[in-house]
This record gives sequence, C-alpha cells and structure tokens, in this order.
Amino acid sequence: MRAQLTVKALPNAEVYIDEEFKGHTGPDGGLRVSGVIPGTHVVRITAAGYQPSVQTVQVGKEGQTLVVAFEREAPAVTEEQTRHFERPGALDVQKVLGATAEGNNALAQHDQTLIDRLRQNLLKSVADFAQRNRFTYIIDVSSIPVYYLAPQADLTEEFTKVYASQKPTASVATPRSAAAQSKIGVINIQEAIGSTAEGKKAFADLSKKYQPRQQELQRLQQEIQAISDQLTKQAATLSDDEQRRLSRDLEDKQKLLKRSTEDAQTDFSTDRDEAIRPIGQNIVKLISEYARQNGYALVVDDVQVPVYYASKEIDLTEEILKRYDAGYRGLPSGTLNATRHSSSARWTRFINIEEAIASTAEGKGAFADLQKKYQPRQQELQRLQQEIQAINDRLTKHADTLSEEEQRRLRRELEDKQKLSKRTQEDAQADFSNDRDEAIRPIGQKMIKLIGEYARQNDIAIVWEVPIGYASPGLDLTAEIIKEYDVANPVQ
Repeated sequence: MRAQLTVKALPNAEVYIDEEFKGHTGPDGGLRVSGVIPGTHVVRITAAGYQPSVQTVQVGKEGQTLVVAFEREAPAVTEEQTRHFERPGALDVQKVLGATAEGNNALAQHDQTLIDRLRQNLLKSVADFAQRNRFTYIIDVSSIPVYYLAPQADLTEEFTKVYASQKPTASVATPRSAAAQSKIGVINIQEAIGSTAEGKKAFADLSKKYQPRQQELQRLQQEIQAISDQLTKQAATLSDDEQRRLSRDLEDKQKLLKRSTEDAQTDFSTDRDEAIRPIGQNIVKLISEYARQNGYALVVDDVQVPVYYASKEIDLTEEILKRYDAGYRGLPSGTLNATRHSSSARWTRFINIEEAIASTAEGKGAFADLQKKYQPRQQELQRLQQEIQAINDRLTKHADTLSEEEQRRLRRELEDKQKLSKRTQEDAQADFSNDRDEAIRPIGQKMIKLIGEYARQNDIAIVWEVPIGYASPGLDLTAEIIKEYDVANPVQ
C-alpha cells in the first residue's frame, strides 16, 4: 500500500525523496507526492537563495505532511573579507576517507593510487563545504600533532555525514558560531615538559641513574682506543700471534660497546618516556583547559608543523609552563583564571615556502645556474642510456647471429654500463641536492625573516604551511611574499 507525502515550502522549490527528483512546488509552495512507500525517507528540498533543507521523515500508511522553514543562504566570503574575518575549521581527512566503503577498502588494501584519487575528490567537496558554510580555512589534522581542537571547530563528524551521504554540497544544518573560537595557538611541547620544575627533576634523576653506565661506556671506548693504538704503532714489533689476539680482543670489545650502547639507549628511552608521560598528560589537559577558557580553536606543536612565523601572543609555551609549575596537576575544570593576551596580531595566513623560494627572481636564477651546471652530466647520462639501449637491441635482435662468446662479452659490457649509469645517476642526484640546498638556503633564510617583518606589520599572528583541506585565496601569502622579496632583493 502506498501513501502520500505533502510538502509545504517556498514556491518553485525542488523536492527530492531519497535523492530522486519528485518535482517543483507550486505557486503556493505546496507539492503532493503520491506512491510513497510507508517508512523512513530522506527528503531534500532546495530553493534558490536559501540553504538546502535535508530532513528524515517517517511516512505512515495515512500519509505525512512536511512543512519546511528555509534560512537565507549566507553570501560567499570574498577574498577581501577573509583578510578581516576568520572562521577556522579542522577535520581528519583520513577518518572521513575511512568512513566510505570505497575509501575504507582503499586504505585496507594500501591502494595509494585510489587513495590519492579519492583524496582529491574529497578535498573538492571540502572546499565546496567550506565556501557554503563560510569557513575561511579548514585544516587537515590527520597528520599533525594537535593538543587541543575546539568542538566548534572540529568538522570531522559533521562533514563525514555529509560526504558519506554523497551530498557534499549540503550546508551545515545549524550554522556554527565559531567567532568565540577563532584563535590559533602554538606550543613546543618537548620544551614545555623539559622546562617544568617536575621535568627538570625527572631528567636530573635520569642523568644520575645512568651516570655509571655512561662511565662504563667511556671506559670501553678508552680500552678500544688503546688496543687500536697498540696495533697501529707497534705493528712492526708485535708477533703475528699477538696481533691476532689483539685484533680478536678489539673486535670483542667493539661488539660489547655496540651492544651496551644500544641497551643503554633503549633503557634510557623507556625510563625517560615513563618519567615524562604523566607530565605530558597533565600538560595536554592544562592546554585544553587554557584553550577553552581563552577562546582558542586549535593548539598545535610548532616544532612538528612548519610554522614560519608565530607572534609571541600565540606562543603558549611560557604561559603553560608557568601555570604548570604554579601547581596544576589535573585540577578540576574551571579552576584556572582565563588570561587573554591583548594584541592586534590575530590573523592566520598560509604560504607554500618551496614555491615562493623557486618563484623569486633570485630563486629562478639559482635554478637556471644549477640546470646549466648539471647539463653536461645529464647529457652523459643520456649517452650511457643510449649505449645501454643499443647493446640491449643488439642482444635481442641479433641473438641468432652472435656467437656465445660475443653474447657473453656484450652481457658483461651491458652489466658494467648499467652499474656505471646507476652510480653516475646517484652521484649526480646527491650532488644536485647538495648544490640546490646550498643555493636556496640563503634565499630561505632571508624569506623567513621577511615573512616575520611582513606579519608584524600586517597584524598577522601566524604564518604556516600545514595540510590544508581548504583555504580562502585571500589567506595565501605566497604571491605577496614573492613580490615583497623581489623588491627587497633585486637581481642585478
């Protein structure tokens, strides 16, 4: 038995039931859909200039009436507006991928080609989701250490539902008010742990505990050096038996030193982790409480994430350290007084530092010089490849006419040239990497200094390079920094 679903909405709205188009509402905003199977259905209604309405409806045998109230669609945030408005979001891209059947299979089978394709499709959906819901940027937190993420900024669960339902263009049902949580904080967690009074005592105790083993390792190193000196300086006067005995003794002591060093390092790491774990756990709790009370959306480790500039106001290391030493040991929520930093530095910006370096006039010149320098070696590699191909062709096409001796000679020659080509290519790559790093290092150093100056002059709190799900074009400083760099560093 079929039922009827009556929709009351805006005029000329599109009505979909379980993603099947059922028609447009009339001038009075009404539409009667007949032949609906009783049960649960997802009804999606869209109208120009309004946010889509997506509702789960239970249709009984007697039918159902659905009255829809629309909200005006928020206007898109322009590039200029993003410079004076921030609404951050974050999501775990890996978790979203795993929530779909195709993504879960790709991850389980380690199919990197499919994972990359699905990831690209997902990021397009993230961009659309961000623009529709007025997020100025969304950070992928699946591969970076995050010590605090405000619930208002965590979009993982919300976006997973949207993405898994294959309606990535849907807007957030109830727009989040993230204005109170729009700040980013950074912290050096290792420095914080090691600098607390508790951390200093833990490391002092460890140093004292392992001092005897350190002294034992030093004694072994001295004995090894003594035997090595004896074998070198007295080689002419030592008998063969004595040399063999000293060589065996040297080998045994070297093995013992290696094993003892590895054991000591393993034991020290275990004891260190055991000692600092409770400190770290308490510090992470403290970070969460402090961040909640002071309106932070996200707190990350600036050592493990590429941060090219962070204002003092958003570096929480000293503040968290001070509060920890003041007696925090996992106190109940609300026991800390909120302390907001007063600073005009509040904007978040992103940069592709490699692209910026390579796109400056100085960078282009450096890469052009490198290309010219390595052109002869590239030509040499190409010549070797041609010779290898020629020998291969000869062995393949003339196998019937070549003598066994000639074939053996050609195979030896082929093997020698392949080894030479491999070695030459590896040497060229290593040399090119060294020369490239040497050439761009001063450009990078000057650029990071320039980023700091630019950020301070433009009220920017942080400039970083993180895995981005989406960032409004107005937040990308790459082109601007390239322009500023070329002005400050003209190429003659």
